[in-house]
Amino acid sequence: METLKGANSFGTTRRGIGPTYASKCFRLGLRLGDLHDWPVFVEKYSKFVSEMEYIFRIEKFDKQKELD
Repeated sequence: METLKGANSFGTTRRGIGPTYASKCFRLGLRLGDLHDWPVFVEKYSKFVSEMEYIFRIEKFDKQKELD
């Protein structure tokens, strides 16, 4: 993502932690503790995937296959 910004890039550590912080900031991330309550996890996972599908214009992602 930083490379795509070209001259507008503001710098990065290039350690790959940016997406984790972005998910936390936008409250999109899933946490290990979410697995404790499976129905709640499935609900959060479905919301997460729907938002990622929209942001990244992903089509035909099989949520159920991934959950299985």
